[in-house]
Amino acid sequence: ISSLCDPFRILEFKKTKRTTKTINLLIRSQSSHSTSQQYAVNNIQAEVQADVQADTQADMQADIDDHQDDYPNIT
Repeated sequence: ISSLCDPFRILEFKKTKRTTKTINLLIRSQSSHSTSQQYAVNNIQAEVQADVQADTQADMQADIDDHQDDYPNIT
């Protein structure tokens, strides 16, 4: 019991606890940073996908319009 009350052991325990807290904070901030990076990547992917989809729909509509101009009787 006397060894548990040793001031150096108590100090060492407090330092270990503080180090653990610091490491946990670092891990948490790193994971939130990577999460925000993932959001950014997802947003860019969504924008590109929307652009491609809009272009594709515009191209298809242009093809349909051309076809109707060439063959007005066929719908």
